[in-house]
Amino acid sequence: MNNLSAWHRWLPLLVLVSLLFAFPTMAADNGLTILSVTDGDAQQEYSVKLQILLLMTALSFLPAFILMATSFTRIIVVLAILRQALGLQQSPPNRVLVGIALTLTLLIMRPVWTDIYENAFQPYDNGEITLVQAFSVAEKPVRNFMLAQTHQSSLEQMLRIANEPLDQKVEDISFAVVLPAFVISELKTAFQI
Repeated sequence: MNNLSAWHRWLPLLVLVSLLFAFPTMAADNGLTILSVTDGDAQQEYSVKLQILLLMTALSFLPAFILMATSFTRIIVVLAILRQALGLQQSPPNRVLVGIALTLTLLIMRPVWTDIYENAFQPYDNGEITLVQAFSVAEKPVRNFMLAQTHQSSLEQMLRIANEPLDQKVEDISFAVVLPAFVISELKTAFQI
């Protein structure tokens, strides 16, 4: 109880000091632009605060996307089933299984990451392409990897759920359909192994 009352005593001071350090940062506007939108003839640039908010929001979804758009799901399910098949309750621990799955995922996805780095990140970093173009270029190797691992039945099922035509070209299928089809296909493959 003593620690709690001490915490309550120091909390207003910590808030005040934090605000004192935050005010100069909020007042500064150095014109740094991470995100800009072109609309017709004019170009609109967003404030640094809004850009940081959008960037942090996007980064919060990144781990889930990386885990779902790679072979991590299949590997971790297979390792968990293997552990159960051997009759082991918690040995090796979940952290070890996740570490093994991440390492194998990095190995499997290395050609895709290399392609993204060389064809999307480096040109963007050199100022040769815009951020939107970099994302478009980076989507292609990920999409190709996912489609190569996706069962046709899973893809057709997701197309039906999304009310999209079944006879469209693979290149025309939206990423929002390819990703869940890939995840379902990975789970199906993992349980069959």
